[in-house]
Amino acid sequence: MMTAMKRVMKKVMKQLILATAITCATASLTAQGPGRGGRGPAQGVQPIQQVKPGLYMVAGAGANSLVRVTNAGVILMDTKLPGDQNYNDLIAQIRTVTDQPVKFVIVTHHHADHTGNTGKFIEAGAQVLGHENLKRNLETYQNNPLPAQPNLTYPGSEYVVKLGGVEVQVHHFGRSHTSGDSIVYYPDLKVVALSDALTTGTTGPLIDYAGVSGGGSALEWKQVLNRVLALDFDAAIPGNGPVLTKADVQAFTTKFNTVIDRATALVRSGVPKDQLLMQLKTDDIGWAPRIPNVDAFYNELSGITAGKAYKFEKVADGVFYATATGSMVTGSNNVAVVGDRDVLVVDTGTSPAAARAFVEDLKLITPKPVRYVVNTHFHYDHTDGNQVYAGKADIIAHDYVKYAIEKLDVLHREPYQTSQLTNVPARIENLKKRIAEETNPQQKTALERQLAVAQQGWEELKEIKPTPPNVTYSKKKVVNLGGREVQLLFLGRGHTSGDTVVYLPKEKVVCTGDLMESQIAYMGDAQFDEWVATLDALKKLEWETDLPGHGAPFKDKGLITAFQGYLTDLMKQGAELRQQGRTAEQTAQQVDLTKYKAAFPQIQGPGADIRGVRRLYQWMDEKTRK
Repeated sequence: MMTAMKRVMKKVMKQLILATAITCATASLTAQGPGRGGRGPAQGVQPIQQVKPGLYMVAGAGANSLVRVTNAGVILMDTKLPGDQNYNDLIAQIRTVTDQPVKFVIVTHHHADHTGNTGKFIEAGAQVLGHENLKRNLETYQNNPLPAQPNLTYPGSEYVVKLGGVEVQVHHFGRSHTSGDSIVYYPDLKVVALSDALTTGTTGPLIDYAGVSGGGSALEWKQVLNRVLALDFDAAIPGNGPVLTKADVQAFTTKFNTVIDRATALVRSGVPKDQLLMQLKTDDIGWAPRIPNVDAFYNELSGITAGKAYKFEKVADGVFYATATGSMVTGSNNVAVVGDRDVLVVDTGTSPAAARAFVEDLKLITPKPVRYVVNTHFHYDHTDGNQVYAGKADIIAHDYVKYAIEKLDVLHREPYQTSQLTNVPARIENLKKRIAEETNPQQKTALERQLAVAQQGWEELKEIKPTPPNVTYSKKKVVNLGGREVQLLFLGRGHTSGDTVVYLPKEKVVCTGDLMESQIAYMGDAQFDEWVATLDALKKLEWETDLPGHGAPFKDKGLITAFQGYLTDLMKQGAELRQQGRTAEQTAQQVDLTKYKAAFPQIQGPGADIRGVRRLYQWMDEKTRK
């Protein structure tokens, strides 16, 4: 009995400790901005100390600042908490080692303890550099006063500052503490500054997920630390605290990886979100978790990053499956493939507004530019966002897609005609009627949200200008994103006459658009017998995961076999019913494909989509004429 009581008391105490840690971290973020969380009152600017000849550190009044002295001016890193006193004291400390002016300032991320006096240095004539994500994060940063924007940004992974014969490398190795972290490397001195990607003390690293434009990342942080350790250095400067050694960075990395690996294992074993921190063992490491946004932490470890309109599920390194959050009408599921240099996007959604929302949410997982867009076929829900990318990226598709968008009047034919011009107004009127009749306040609120999304989606359709691909291919095209090969394959006609399969051979992933969904696909443009043969070719590719245009990812090729059976039976029953004199409308009601219900639960009883059966009759006529 006493042993059981001790276990209960121990668990209660751990919950109290963790709750206190989280509360303190959250309170600290609210009061003074992320970055200092839980470190206590800020000291004033401390006396300057030499790290290596020509490189000095100024602690206090916020983050550590680094002063690199050259014969042509000073390269400064980070500008302290805002305030005239802090700025003047920092300048005074710099003056004790050099009379040279501050010509260049590097700010390592957007938090005010690193950027507080950026504006004052700009006014004094300095160039202030930050990653473009830092600038973006400042647009949503809640701090008073708000730090000034840098007057120089770099968009990629590296920027080199050269002044007075000295070179300072500024690296963006990925997201860690925030989405805009810069690692500053002094190669001639073998010194690296990690800012808050490296913390000291017992409160543990803080992952700042806040902000629409980005936020930190536990998983990318691991990669950032590995890339830091690949540099040649013997001294490391944390955001706060004393100068460290490479061994200290390795020890921090080991601790960090241990915590994240343990948390990931808990998440993927099904531990509920509200129990995660309670079950996360950290006492042997000496850190109290600082995770004020547990929802974002849990989602990331489960492989999901949620934006406003899209949530991204990580399928493999650099491969993300994007599905709608429900906040707007988006259309197809999309895929983002991130290479060392560029990003390739599969399908563009149902409107320019959906494409713009996708581009914005994509910044949550990568700052790299979209260089290539692939349309898996010509239907509106996969191509009506094309105009957003036109002139900024190559839009690639099979030859037939270009023909269809240019020649088939796609906004006045199926599937757009029924799915948008008919069904959307009907849905809006039905929702209005249900809202008027609903008496439950919660249900009414939910219906009102659905109505707002539907009405917004209807308005967004008015902006569409059908935009064909500017690059086409007939059989195969290979795209290199920098360290990642993507194959675009035409395996044959099926869902349409121009379906592309996007194949990542190294990752063993295929993106099949509507050629193969995890549900029954629209068949209004089908080439039925060829579709079955094309799916045979798809099964022969070496892949482990299929990312379809609708539905959910799947791994079982048996699902393809089931769909081939569905198509074969539809053709057989359709031909028999037609021979008996049934119209397409009658056949659509009478075909019985319920034997495939186990594979495709959307099948509730006999019947099929009338648009598909009309196309089946048309296809049979085409076969007869041949």
